[in-house]
Amino acid sequence: MTYAPNGAVKTTGFVPAPTLVTKLSRKREQSLSQLVRDRIGALKNQRCPFRAPAAMFITALGRTVTVSGRCQPRFTELWYALANAVGIE
Repeated sequence: MTYAPNGAVKTTGFVPAPTLVTKLSRKREQSLSQLVRDRIGALKNQRCPFRAPAAMFITALGRTVTVSGRCQPRFTELWYALANAVGIE
């Protein structure tokens, strides 16, 4: 998923789902942008014990953080905030 500065949302690699949001409101885009700026710097790549076979990742502000499992709550909260904004989770 890619969030553009104008609020446009682009998905790749997902099965088409008609419920996906393709444009965020300005208010929603601003709150998500602030959340990313506040958290991305403190996140780190991690493979958690008892991890799921797949990993989740966030790319923002020039870096990609990948976490396999849910042992980094701040990452998980941010990932789900972004996914919920477009109707994936």
